[in-house]
Amino acid sequence: MATVKDLFPLLDFCLGDKAGNLSTETKTVGLNAGKDEVWKILVGWDRQGGWFTGQSQNLDSNLDNYFPPFDPGTREYPLPDDFHALRSVELVAPEPTSVVLIKRSLDSPEFRLRRQQEAFSQGDILYDIVSQNPGQMVLADYPSGVLNVKLWYTKTATAWTSHASSTAEFPPVFHQLICDWVAQRYILGVSSPKWSSYIDQWNHSVSRAVLSLDRDITGPDIVPGFMG
Repeated sequence: MATVKDLFPLLDFCLGDKAGNLSTETKTVGLNAGKDEVWKILVGWDRQGGWFTGQSQNLDSNLDNYFPPFDPGTREYPLPDDFHALRSVELVAPEPTSVVLIKRSLDSPEFRLRRQQEAFSQGDILYDIVSQNPGQMVLADYPSGVLNVKLWYTKTATAWTSHASSTAEFPPVFHQLICDWVAQRYILGVSSPKWSSYIDQWNHSVSRAVLSLDRDITGPDIVPGFMG
């Protein structure tokens, strides 16, 4: 398993004669910040690429991707610890197929009316996502029964807190870009006019790397043998 420590030689190369000036702790902090910048581009610029997509489970509450089942007595549910943005919601068997989850704004008249009525759902459940880090899923209605819900969502990147932290979430093509970001931030400093110019070029390089990693280049929306 590749770790942050494995990036140190590449970072030293990017730093050149400045390599000896940074401690292991400082390198780790810098690399963690650099990978966060790459993460922002991956989940913001290429939302359909499926980067950092995960799914919830309701069996082990100690795991970051835990999301509890809906129950008739609750309308607010904490999102998984590593939740960033919702992509899809599905009900897992054996729930009745007549139940439908529908996104509505917490401020919408329909949502507020249902909250005030405090009624059980009659086939559809309105929901909204509120707050941050990681936030809550708020329902307008009480579920009419226990419902096992699976969330498909964009995850936050796992923090690199030590030299032993895994870098597996990021393909190797991004490792040099992360190291170069750290090196230039140290060498140039964020207040330098050269830093702004560098960041523009660096963002472009990350975007080019994303294009090189397109995992579905079949072209048509419907591939022979599959339903699109």
